[in-house]
Amino acid sequence: MKRDPIIEEVRKAGENLAREAGYDVHTFFNMLRERENSHAARVVSRTPVIFADNISNVNAAVCAENPSEYERKR
Repeated sequence: MKRDPIIEEVRKAGENLAREAGYDVHTFFNMLRERENSHAARVVSRTPVIFADNISNVNAAVCAENPSEYERKR
């Protein structure tokens, strides 16, 4: 299989982070969360995208997340 320099770079960065965390998964993710918080403007939002063909599921999601909001729309 052909070597992909981007994949190699990502794996190297992951290895460096793991080494920095002492190969402890809890420390690793705590480090990542700290870095996310220090660069909040660069972190992707988890706001859901609503597509027209998925509109029936949106009403169910609104009801589940905020029932009072759903009741007002009825």
